[in-house]
Amino acid sequence: MATSAAVEELLRKGLLWQGQAMPEQQQQQVVASGWRELNQYLAGGWPVGSVNELQLSQRFSGELALLLPLIKQQESTTVWLNPPALPYAAGLDYQQLDLRNQLVIQEADAKLAVWALEQAIKHPAVGLVLAWCDELTAVQVRRLQAAAEAAQNLVFILTTSSTTEARSYVTRVQLHGVKVKSVAAPTHLHASNERSTSVSYVPILQFALRKRRSGWPLADLECAIPDYLPRWRQRSSRRLTA
Repeated sequence: MATSAAVEELLRKGLLWQGQAMPEQQQQQVVASGWRELNQYLAGGWPVGSVNELQLSQRFSGELALLLPLIKQQESTTVWLNPPALPYAAGLDYQQLDLRNQLVIQEADAKLAVWALEQAIKHPAVGLVLAWCDELTAVQVRRLQAAAEAAQNLVFILTTSSTTEARSYVTRVQLHGVKVKSVAAPTHLHASNERSTSVSYVPILQFALRKRRSGWPLADLECAIPDYLPRWRQRSSRRLTA
């Protein structure tokens, strides 16, 4: 049986991989996701130069809530390829996104859409690509990943497919949708000495990490999203007193 000292020596030489840890020489540049919990799961954030897959339980199941903090960080162009609905300009403006940096491309022909996707990835003025594609082949994904790595660009493929087939995606996220979760506030005393409990209903984004570069897959993860909702939506989270 190997001694502790022998194991430490193997780790020091990089000859032994330790779960949940990456040797310093393998650390990759990342962009913070904007979610504290997700950053922890992804060893800091989304890897630069990567194609990532978001598997949606259905359209509009929280994908933009997940990506909004990342989009807000962009100073260069964000490309939206074949979104299922035209992005709402007033909503993007409310989130302080520069509308001049948002480029929407609609292409019904599948082959031309993949071609446009690859050109967007390679373009030096583009910093982020969001593409709604349900029919990418393994060969196409490998080609797109090579382009993203060469351009050091960040790409997300949003799909309603739930395939478990191995692909060249760096990260595979399975979105389950948004649910409302009750959170009890600290109990306090009124002047009448009656105890009172305040309950807030907070929207929670539910997802699973089916593939990640920094460790094993993780299921049943949650992130609270009220900070990214419009004020009227935040106020509509009911608060009860018992």
